[in-house]
Amino acid sequence: MWTTVSGCEIRVANGRLNDYASDAETLIVLPCNEYFDDECARDPKSSLGAYVKRTFEGQVDAFISLMTEEAKKQLGAGVVQQKSDKERAESFGVGRCVLLLKPLNHTAPIALVSTTTQRAAQGLAGRISYLFDGMRELVARLADTPRLNEVAMPILGSGHGRIDLPLALVGLLLAVAEAARYGQGGRLRRVTIIVYKQDADAPAQVDQVVVRRALALIGSRD
Repeated sequence: MWTTVSGCEIRVANGRLNDYASDAETLIVLPCNEYFDDECARDPKSSLGAYVKRTFEGQVDAFISLMTEEAKKQLGAGVVQQKSDKERAESFGVGRCVLLLKPLNHTAPIALVSTTTQRAAQGLAGRISYLFDGMRELVARLADTPRLNEVAMPILGSGHGRIDLPLALVGLLLAVAEAARYGQGGRLRRVTIIVYKQDADAPAQVDQVVVRRALALIGSRD
């Protein structure tokens, strides 16, 4: 199912993210935490971990190191926060975006968007507002890479961010629509949001009525 917002085709599809990561022309957007040191990259049940495990087999540690190094290069100095009772770490903020154009010599480009905070006595948490900030910064960062105007991503914020899946999808669609219509920087041509579905016989994780209504809400009227 799809709609158009300011010339950007916004699609919602059931399937697996890896099926959409076949070439250097599609940017894969993945969620991470505010520290860009995400241990979720080791968790195959998370969107980030499942993608990294399949794409960077045997290179998970190297990928996590690359995340942190590029965050420092692209975002500048962060602010040290109490990440947990026993750990302090440098936070770069939520709603921030880091581009990895050829990560570990792979051709498929990746954008990491920080959609969760992690603080002592609070754990991991996400908010819908982080999605708006993240999509806005994503579009801004694409200004210098005009060939990257097709994007695929899972439902950000619905995993360790603990936002209910339907709410996260609607929030993400609104955030993408706002970035497509009003964002400064690169121009998106197509955005595909993947609702995870292991196989054709598996039930849909988001009711199709919710998807249709959300797409109708954001669709251009001009």
